[in-house]
Amino acid sequence: MKTNLLKIISANTALLFLLMTVTTFAQDSVTVAVNPTSLDFGSVEFESGKTLPVEVTNTSNKPIRIGSANANINFAFTIPQNSQPLNPGEKRIVNFIATPGTTTTITVTGIITAGFVNETLKRVADVALKCTGVDPFFRFNLKMANVGFNDIVKVQVTGDPIISQLNCVVPNDHDPFFGCGLRLRKNAKISLQSNSANFQGFISGNGAASVCSGKSPCTFTLSANSELTARFQQPAPPPPPPPPTDLNVKVKKLGPGSGSVVIAPKGGPAISTDGVQNGQFSTGVFPRGTKLLLTVTPAADSTVRNIIVSGNDPNASACNGKSQCTFILSGNVFVEAGFNKK
Repeated sequence: MKTNLLKIISANTALLFLLMTVTTFAQDSVTVAVNPTSLDFGSVEFESGKTLPVEVTNTSNKPIRIGSANANINFAFTIPQNSQPLNPGEKRIVNFIATPGTTTTITVTGIITAGFVNETLKRVADVALKCTGVDPFFRFNLKMANVGFNDIVKVQVTGDPIISQLNCVVPNDHDPFFGCGLRLRKNAKISLQSNSANFQGFISGNGAASVCSGKSPCTFTLSANSELTARFQQPAPPPPPPPPTDLNVKVKKLGPGSGSVVIAPKGGPAISTDGVQNGQFSTGVFPRGTKLLLTVTPAADSTVRNIIVSGNDPNASACNGKSQCTFILSGNVFVEAGFNKK
């Protein structure tokens, strides 16, 4: 009988020890209560974001730290950290922030992590997260009816935090700051005007810009993706530059013989090959319209082989092959005279 009593006491002692161990283990586990367990952000505009709260209660028997993680960080749901411990029974509001970058509906699991002070955080609760991204922008494109040259339309915008005014060069390069392909906040007001003398008006507007067809200047509210065409007339080509008033005249002598080549206005300074080596030009400048005399004279022991007049002066070209010739200067003139020994 004594033996059986000892067995019973031993068994009860083991059971009590097991219960105490389980209780101690349960008391040392990190547990929290989360309310609510799901968040639906609804429609959220790009770049603005939306924040919703979750209440977290410490149901553990010791202070804990709360952290966070995400099932997929690409969806940009985050929860702020808080470094202060949360005592047993205390509650804390934490925030999930939705900042979508796509117009699709996003569904992910937000993970709440927690741990005792100075211990590693672990996953303790999940929150179902859902939102639908909304693009807050519309596109406006300004193009040109007749390409081949550039012109300018002044664009003034109110109601958009980034773009307020720019000169739009058409045809456009789809650059939001220097071209004409613009991405603007919905309901932004756009005013268009061109001060170019070549501007003829706006045509072929669609979307919100359809009200601008046939109008100039024009103002409308961007309530949809829109496009507008500006018509310009081809600008007249610039006039040709005036001909130069001073023209070059050059002479040189060639060959084994000797002689002189002289071009001179009546009573003016002459251009001569005297004292200049064979094959080198002697150069002078005369005003357009000057009357010049060309004289080619061989030395006593030489003869003239040829006289070549070039350049862009049609008057001087009549002097080709002539030892003496007069012309009215209308272009640059180059004279080459060849001499042979007798």
